[in-house]
Amino acid sequence: MDTLCENITIQGIGGGVAYVNQLRADQLSLNLKVQDMNLSDALGELDKARSFLGSPEHILGSPMTKHGEVAEVFEVRFGNADRIIRGEDPIYSFDGVGRTAPEDYLKNNLPVQSKFVQSNLSVDAVLKHLNDYPDFINNGGSYCIPKDYYEQIQNWMKLSPEELAKLPAADGGRLARNVVERVRELEAQTGKSFGEIIEPSQLEYNQVQLNSANGTIDKKEQEIIQIDESEREKYWEMSQASIKEGFKTAGIAAAISGVISFSATLIGA
Repeated sequence: MDTLCENITIQGIGGGVAYVNQLRADQLSLNLKVQDMNLSDALGELDKARSFLGSPEHILGSPMTKHGEVAEVFEVRFGNADRIIRGEDPIYSFDGVGRTAPEDYLKNNLPVQSKFVQSNLSVDAVLKHLNDYPDFINNGGSYCIPKDYYEQIQNWMKLSPEELAKLPAADGGRLARNVVERVRELEAQTGKSFGEIIEPSQLEYNQVQLNSANGTIDKKEQEIIQIDESEREKYWEMSQASIKEGFKTAGIAAAISGVISFSATLIGA
């Protein structure tokens, strides 16, 4: 009887292990299929950016200013691709936004105006837009400027007035003082801090210029592919959970224990 009970136990556990392994395999297969769709949709966003860039005659502005609309399109397409590849919903959109509207795109359904202008690191352009549309911030709007400009301004904002005054003109001191002065003006006008009004783009100023934009898309594509590989690795590791954890997850351990106990009772009877 002990041998028979032992055989039933082994068979029960073996069946449970096989079942858990099948659950793992099925879930892994499902996760990878979903990730296939995520990758396709994320790369589709980059294809939209390529298509836009492929018709430069349709991009707003002169050859010297077309990068402004390129920055808008890249911010939306890259931002959505970053979320889609991780299985998250896209939050950037051009839906209902005219090409000459006060906003350039929507982020979380709120208006964003992109400013990629060299003069005073885009702050003058932000001030001008706000003067043209005084309710833009009050209506939930915000501004987006090049990542490298944003970081430089943040560094200058950390300096004391004395430190700022000591920066030599040759090292950008004059520009630093002008920019900080404009930022203070912007903060006084809105009653909000620099970080509440302006957010950094994920792109730097040089990355959206027409002579480098294609390379920027290529680099982003490689980044998306690397994230995809990381997501797939995560799913694989999830599928390799221990048998014990597998039992806990599937709620099988208790069931097998019950079957074994019941079988042993029958045999004992």
